[in-house]
Amino acid sequence: SEPHIVAQVVDTSEEYVPVRKLPTFKRVDARIDPRPQDNVVRAEIVQRRVLDQRIERLRNDIETDPANIKSLMELGNNLSLRDSTFGEGGINMAESIWCYERATVVLEDMTRNAQLMGRTNPGLLQTLEFAKCMSHYYLSLAFNSLDMYEYSMIEFDKALEYKCNDD
Repeated sequence: SEPHIVAQVVDTSEEYVPVRKLPTFKRVDARIDPRPQDNVVRAEIVQRRVLDQRIERLRNDIETDPANIKSLMELGNNLSLRDSTFGEGGINMAESIWCYERATVVLEDMTRNAQLMGRTNPGLLQTLEFAKCMSHYYLSLAFNSLDMYEYSMIEFDKALEYKCNDD
């Protein structure tokens, strides 16, 4: 199994205030398909079924552990992949954006908690910096795919604020 970053609940003084409220996403009932329906019977696409199974597994992982950064990022990436591969017209992008925004908020809180606890482990801080950089970058790509260029540039600029590698 691959290691993943888990947010730690830290009992701190009353001074601790989360960076911002976690975004919420209300998922539409899976039985309701928002795509336009027609009378043509479509053949099953094996790649779509495999991708849908992976997406559902990741959704379940996030319901089990809402602070699982790896699952949040992977779900956002798979939703974007499904949207671009099968020409869905952006129906999965709202949830994809939610995943990246939630990952960003959780990572900011994890960094803040680490600093409040006095953890100055360079490896931990570097990993958190890299993950924050990537979450902003992926969020920028999601906004760009929806032709929301101003939001895309804002997120890309935020990604550039972080040191993503040793160079």
